[in-house]
Amino acid sequence: MSFTVTINAVDKTSEVSFGTLRKRDVLNQQVDSCRFSIKKYGSKTYEPTIGHEVVVTRDGTKIFGGVILRIDEEITASTILTYKVQCVDYRQY
Repeated sequence: MSFTVTINAVDKTSEVSFGTLRKRDVLNQQVDSCRFSIKKYGSKTYEPTIGHEVVVTRDGTKIFGGVILRIDEEITASTILTYKVQCVDYRQY
């Protein structure tokens, strides 16, 4: 299985920390959610932005679409900043 994560229509799969991508489906009227982490260090300078669109595909099939709702920053080493990104699906609109 291959996953692709695009943020504002730009492929950011290589920016997402391996093993942190999680998707939660809710079967009632609540919104589905997705979360992942992105590390910023050295030449990795991408910073996610609240409100940007996120689309996750698995083997070419869209499994999540929504927007970034929250970003928590954490310093994990003296030169590594980790962004914990939380997304919700389009239903909130």
